[in-house]
Amino acid sequence: GGRHAGRGRGSASGHGAPASGDTRDSRVGARDQACEKDQARTPSASQADRAPDEAAALEGEAVSARDAQDGDDADGEVASILREENIQVLAEDKLAQLSVLDKLTGQPRGDDVLLYALPVCGPYNALSAFKYKVKLTPGNVKRGKAAKAALNLFLNAPICTPREKELMRAMPDNEGTQAILGNVKLAYAGMAQIMKSQKKGR
Repeated sequence: GGRHAGRGRGSASGHGAPASGDTRDSRVGARDQACEKDQARTPSASQADRAPDEAAALEGEAVSARDAQDGDDADGEVASILREENIQVLAEDKLAQLSVLDKLTGQPRGDDVLLYALPVCGPYNALSAFKYKVKLTPGNVKRGKAAKAALNLFLNAPICTPREKELMRAMPDNEGTQAILGNVKLAYAGMAQIMKSQKKGR
């Protein structure tokens, strides 16, 4: 009887161990399934980190698109103004070929955008097409006085526009003095009439 009971307990303990193991396995499996569901519902750390980055990238793309649209609108507005003002813009390759001398003109037009005036002195034949010119011949007028007299003639010329007067008055005195020759006499078309009108004004 003792042996049987021992076998029974042994048998019971023998069969009970696997039963207890199956229960733990099922519990562990349930926990694993629950964790997987939680992980599926909750984004991982890398996914959470990527979400703000993706949102920032989308926002950056939206800002870039708005900036591009604003730039296109601004370019269109500038092009419209240039057409209204009849201003021709050179292509970049042609602008690259221009030098500083190419931007200077002795015959300013009414639609030119003038930036500054520059006094020059050279052979009369080379400057004969210039809008403002005075002929210098040997005489006894000093450089400084000759430069002021030439400037005065240009400013009182009927063809002188307000913008041209403004730019000529803005020239430093020494620029005209350094550009002109000394010991000269001035000859200017219509010079007598300008001198008479100045005397009457006084």
